[in-house]
Amino acid sequence: MSNDNYKSYQKYINGRDILLNAALDNDTKAVEDIILNETITEADVSMVINQIAKLANMNDVLKVLLVNFPNLSPTSDNLHTLCRSECVEILKLLLVPERMKYTHIYEWVLKFSSETKIYEREMLGLLSHLYLILAERPEDHYV
Repeated sequence: MSNDNYKSYQKYINGRDILLNAALDNDTKAVEDIILNETITEADVSMVINQIAKLANMNDVLKVLLVNFPNLSPTSDNLHTLCRSECVEILKLLLVPERMKYTHIYEWVLKFSSETKIYEREMLGLLSHLYLILAERPEDHYV
């Protein structure tokens, strides 16, 4: 391996580690700065999203990551440790117009809701929220 490749790889690891540490500190400003200034891949961000999705009170950092990377979502497997209200909050973060064009979000929401502790009435509220988003701008969405 050449020295240049090693330096490039070293920065990649450091960028991911820096992002993870800022996310774990719940430092939204640092997370935004790191996304703009570091070499971060979607795989890095996906790993960080799934690490912090397991933790309580991380919705602010999750929101920053989900807004900046609208095609990524936490896996439902990582959300079992959260309480019901936090699960609902994460779903609300996902159900925004910018994310609705990604078809896998629909599948994720269905899988997520069936595997977590969300009550039916909360799911109905989330689905009606989703319906309103789709009704407002149907041309932006895949059905």
